[in-house]
Amino acid sequence: MLLMSDQPASGYRRYTSDDTYWTARKRGRFFEVVRLRTGTYEQVDSWGAYSSAGAAAGAAATLAYQQGQEDAQAAFTAKLHDVLATMGLGSVAVPAPEVAPEDTEGLPDVDADE
Repeated sequence: MLLMSDQPASGYRRYTSDDTYWTARKRGRFFEVVRLRTGTYEQVDSWGAYSSAGAAAGAAATLAYQQGQEDAQAAFTAKLHDVLATMGLGSVAVPAPEVAPEDTEGLPDVDADE
């Protein structure tokens, strides 16, 4: 989720829920698309490399947009489930089974005789 006003102690902005961001990094004669941890530059993921900075930056922007969409969808889904629960429409706990599946494997099917 986009949290531009929420800044960590290091002074870096948090643009994603997991404190990472996609960017292009020059590697030799190529431009590699990588996901880095905010504030530490630790590489978390690598997408691949392109021969032009523009292509790499475009790929990084697209991956960042997709990451933002996934973060937003997860946040909306969680909020929806919370609202449904407050209305009495939350999930119902399923009671634990009384007998484990391996304990009934050898028993005959009752509906097979019918």
